Amino acid sequence: MHDLLSKYLTGDISSEEKLTLFQQLRENPELKKEAAGIQNLSALVSMAREEYPASDMQYRSFVHLRKKRAFFFNMRRIAGYAAIMVFSVLSTYLLMTYMGEGRQELARYQEFSTPPGQRAGYCWPTVRKFG
Repeated sequence: MHDLLSKYLTGDISSEEKLTLFQQLRENPELKKEAAGIQNLSALVSMAREEYPASDMQYRSFVHLRKKRAFFFNMRRIAGYAAIMVFSVLSTYLLMTYMGEGRQELARYQEFSTPPGQRAGYCWPTVRKFG
């Protein structure tokens, strides 16, 4: 029985031997319980032989996904700040360029002279708006 079960687990069993094994397992419940235990043990041993067990691969995948999400969250935040800065600079430039053209204020001054012996008061320059 143990030889048939080991052949079945390794995959080196013929169809006649497989039929014999399954028939014995159906007839004897203790043998069926023992075969299930051996099959579970074989599965555990095969997982231990793997270079990277499944749990390690899942953990690494989980950690990688967390790092990726954190990176994209930070990049989205930085992109938001950059968009605000670009919008501020661009709107300031456009306002200064197009809104300031029609309302330029030019400072003008007047020159005058007084005859000798007379005094003149200080006069503020006049400002004229064009447009």
